[in-house]
Amino acid sequence: MRFLLFLLPIFALFADDSAYVVLPHGTTIQGDYFARGSTVEISGHIKGDLFVLASQAFVDGTVDGSILFVGGELSHSGYVGQNIRGAGGHVVISGDVGGSVSVVAGSLDLSPKALIKGNVVGMTGTADFASRINGNIRISSSFLRLSDGVGGFVTANVGQLRITSKANVKGPITYWSTNDAHIDSNAKLTGGIKHEDSIFSNVTRKSFIKKLSTGSKLATILMNFFYSLVVGLVLLRYYRNRVDTSYEVLTKGPVRAFLTGVMIAILLPLISLFFLMTIVGAPFALTLIAVNVIGFYMAKVISILWITRLSTQRFRIHRFEKLNFFFALIIYFILVRIPYVGLAISIVATLLGVGAAILKNKTVNN
Repeated sequence: MRFLLFLLPIFALFADDSAYVVLPHGTTIQGDYFARGSTVEISGHIKGDLFVLASQAFVDGTVDGSILFVGGELSHSGYVGQNIRGAGGHVVISGDVGGSVSVVAGSLDLSPKALIKGNVVGMTGTADFASRINGNIRISSSFLRLSDGVGGFVTANVGQLRITSKANVKGPITYWSTNDAHIDSNAKLTGGIKHEDSIFSNVTRKSFIKKLSTGSKLATILMNFFYSLVVGLVLLRYYRNRVDTSYEVLTKGPVRAFLTGVMIAILLPLISLFFLMTIVGAPFALTLIAVNVIGFYMAKVISILWITRLSTQRFRIHRFEKLNFFFALIIYFILVRIPYVGLAISIVATLLGVGAAILKNKTVNN
């Protein structure tokens, strides 16, 4: 089971995002069930494990085994006999879980209606635990909120910890953070609470890894990788012609694309500032800034796809394009963690992608 969990991110590279998969109420599956598509709805009864690869997954039925998923959003409001494991952008659990919850996610919400009979292990951007958790909690998050009972201990590497008046934690709480926790005076902390410095600070004080010493930064890096992977797969799946055109632009004139990217990076802030100075243009300026942030984020993915294709064609391993992109993205995220050099790589990749996008549109219009 755990071996399959590690393979799911690889399988996700080849998922069919066009399908709408529904297992209706009243339907019973004897054994395991595999579902992949843009949207997955599970309202029936699965007498085995549920494997999900989807942009959106809604599970309000019964799964006797475990749920293993990779996707953008998972909403569980039914019953799972064993565990929920996987990776996603937004995970909401409002049903019962007979085992444990182990996820990597942008946000993890456990609603008051949920009951987690086992442990909760996660690496998230934000975590809101408003459900009863019978086991232990181990989590790394930029923000963690506890507002119900916890039967075991809590170990957290967090940016900020909030414990509300409804919290009732039986075991000891140990958290690593640069900030003091916000604890309501009515919270019941039977096992006490202990605040430690950042978990990596004593080991890596003079190393560049110190920059990753808080859970919030580590979670940000992982989610940045996840979203970059999703953006790249979407571009390869639905915008193949645009990717090919950008590839041709970068191959024929990388210097020209880079200089164009530099020019755009200089002009766009000036244009946005000009509109912000006017009452009528302020809403347009804010929209322009938001669009540009998204555009610059996607631009680096274009550059990584270009480098991936150049490298794989040279070494004649271009057959598995999505898999090659996955490993190229891992290498990129390792390189950008190098002090100074990583910043330069990130800037160049972004500017190349921006320039390619502008020149691509010009080429298409001509």
